[in-house]
Amino acid sequence: MNSKKHNWLKIFLIFIIATSVLARCFEFSDLLLLKGDQVRDIMVTDRAMEEGAGSLSLLGPRAGGTMLRLGPAFYYFQYVSAKMMGANTPTSAALPNLIFGIASIFLAYLLLKKYFSQNWSLALTTFYACIFLVIEHARFTWNPNSLPFFTLLFLYSLMQVFSEEKNRRWLWVALVGFSLAVAGQLHFTSFIALPIFSVIFLFFQRKKIVEKIRIWDIFIFFGVILFFYIPVILSDLINHGDNLKLFFKSIGTKKSDHSFLANISKDIYYFGKYFFRILTGYFGSMKILHYLGSFFMLAGLAANWFAYKKERNEERKRFLLMILLWVAIFFMLFIPLAYDIDKPRFFLPLIFVVSVWVGLIGKFFWERKSVFLKAVFAVFFCAFLLSNIIATAFWLFELSVSQQKALNPEDTIILKTKKDAAWWTWGIISRASIFMRDACVKQKIFYYLPKKVAEFRPVFDYAHESSGDKRPISSLKKIPSEFENGCYFLVEKNGQKDEMNLEIEKQASFGDIAVMMIKTGISSDADEKNIQNMNSSQNAEEDADSTTHQRAYWRDVFSSK
Repeated sequence: MNSKKHNWLKIFLIFIIATSVLARCFEFSDLLLLKGDQVRDIMVTDRAMEEGAGSLSLLGPRAGGTMLRLGPAFYYFQYVSAKMMGANTPTSAALPNLIFGIASIFLAYLLLKKYFSQNWSLALTTFYACIFLVIEHARFTWNPNSLPFFTLLFLYSLMQVFSEEKNRRWLWVALVGFSLAVAGQLHFTSFIALPIFSVIFLFFQRKKIVEKIRIWDIFIFFGVILFFYIPVILSDLINHGDNLKLFFKSIGTKKSDHSFLANISKDIYYFGKYFFRILTGYFGSMKILHYLGSFFMLAGLAANWFAYKKERNEERKRFLLMILLWVAIFFMLFIPLAYDIDKPRFFLPLIFVVSVWVGLIGKFFWERKSVFLKAVFAVFFCAFLLSNIIATAFWLFELSVSQQKALNPEDTIILKTKKDAAWWTWGIISRASIFMRDACVKQKIFYYLPKKVAEFRPVFDYAHESSGDKRPISSLKKIPSEFENGCYFLVEKNGQKDEMNLEIEKQASFGDIAVMMIKTGISSDADEKNIQNMNSSQNAEEDADSTTHQRAYWRDVFSSK
């Protein structure tokens, strides 16, 4: 009877995992969220697709808040995806994150089995698979989004190095080097954290190193890392160490204006905030809930520590030590950055830890004889799982609604909480762009976006270019009082009141987007004070970067100059 119950439970959990995979794929192309940073990354791949692999950059995206550039692994994933799909599109650019996001579920299960039983591992994998933050970051293109996969691959491979026999160990050593190199090219904190973690973890395993690790394994490890950093090294050789200088400069600028104790307090607070978000899918502003997340963190640390102290199995003990050190390294690394880490990307490498701690706390309750304590844990586990599922369902539903009609943030749950002005996805932006192209018979296209949605300007520019229309398109800072020879469009959130008294020649709605073709040859009598200027500084940093810190490309390596 118990065996049958366990079989039904496994079937149910596998069904939920499969559903979470479908949630990652649901209307993937149309519901893609694109903004300026993502478009600039896609344009890098566009150039390589048009001109050949020689136009691939030797460096990747910038590390946030600095001119330092990460390694180019993210761009190369996009390029390979575009080649496989036959064209570079927003969908092909986001596909690697989707694939890695799905694959991370399988890796989570394998890593959880290093400590937990099969049933516990399956239950905790189900929780991991349904975490809203994991699903959300698998559904759009951004360089940190694949961190859950590569950090899990790094941790699992590291565990396997000490588990496998000699004839296969070299493969896991190579995978440790590969995952460390790629994770370090996806986000700057991982670039710093993973090597530090490796040194400290190996120090604790120093007796095992003598027994397990050969000189040949060390050469393989560093050889793989060196191989994946060849583009970065070549870039600095070409540009006289420019990016390396920026690295040391960025290290020097990461200082805090707050006291050490204030930073620790803020670090604990943000760990609590994002651990609670991972637990429940909640990302509102109620501080009491964030402090509950801090309490969960302390409870998880305690459960982890006591389980480590009493564990006698060598491999299980190594797993528990690995989790403790992983959290400790990131916590210490974030102390000087504590007032700047209020962003989900900083916690992507730590998502798996929440699943582990849920399991460790759960096992503490489950091993008691009290049926009541078991029931308490079961209720909380189901509540955490369900709240993440509900958050994901509402998010996808609201994105879908934005494809069909106007979406008022005040009538939503997720959009309102995120405090975004609009969710304009690639699906409706591309359709709006096609309307402007087809409606205009003149040689130039001009369009105006109000300030609250001006962040989508690069996406409209890209949509126009990718449609194959060779006519120049210009984004206006305001509606002019006199018109040049061309077509003029106002692109606004659907349902907004027309406060400019413009004479409209054509108009169309595309879900949450309204596009109005302005009749030219007239003057707008709108009050200039009511016309909102566009944020014209969006590309200022990128422009400064392109002139001050030159990119190098593979073609430059083989140039005769």
